[in-house]
Amino acid sequence: MSIERDQKLIDAISNGSKKALETVYVENEDNFHGFAYKYIRSKEDISDIYGDSIIVFWENVLDGKLVKLSSKISTYLFSIGKYKILNYINKDKRKTDREIDFDIKDIDDQIENFELEPKELNDEEVLLEKYFDQLGEQCKKILVLFYIKELRIKEIQKKENYKSSDVVKSMKSRCLKKLKEIIEREG
Repeated sequence: MSIERDQKLIDAISNGSKKALETVYVENEDNFHGFAYKYIRSKEDISDIYGDSIIVFWENVLDGKLVKLSSKISTYLFSIGKYKILNYINKDKRKTDREIDFDIKDIDDQIENFELEPKELNDEEVLLEKYFDQLGEQCKKILVLFYIKELRIKEIQKKENYKSSDVVKSMKSRCLKKLKEIIEREG
């Protein structure tokens, strides 16, 4: 994708286009999975990290933190994903002491060149809050604990007295799917 095309997608997303966000998601998913698989072997965890990266990307566009591109959307997404992968590895108790070389210095250099313009509370932020408020209380709680409080699945399991971590993972996945459906329906 060209930067001009990517900028049009950013503009469309900032104007509420779900189709543009879906385009970004689909066009970058396979490459992201290939990149992340070098460091994480669980396809489910990679999918979660990719979903988290897309959400951060989307929120940055809606919050006005990402207004004008100086590199490709994929570069931006990979840099978000890089930090999410590092965070995952650092939190993963099964990790080894091996050094992880991400070999993406170019991404870091390009990210520094993004134009970030702060905005006051806007209609997109209000809409995002409205979408989130349409979720049930349990979904809101799970998503807040995971994305805002940054608790691990096992920590949520213990805190909320779930039978297993698989129940929490499944619930988080269903909640994200439900949020996506609400956004598509409302958009």
